[in-house]
Amino acid sequence: MGIDPKTSVVNPKGKVWEVDNLYVADASVLPTSVGVNPMITICSVAYSIANFIIRDDMPKSKI
Repeated sequence: MGIDPKTSVVNPKGKVWEVDNLYVADASVLPTSVGVNPMITICSVAYSIANFIIRDDMPKSKI
């Protein structure tokens, strides 16, 4: 996850730089391990990315 497509696979909203309409919303967006028992961190990342998808990319008629 990052702001530069040259150094990251997804942007801060979880959207893959090189593939349209593809999002990653799990631990693979994190550049390193977050430590022991990362469930809450991973759930928070997934929840945030889901909100970005709903708010920014879904047609307003489907919300």
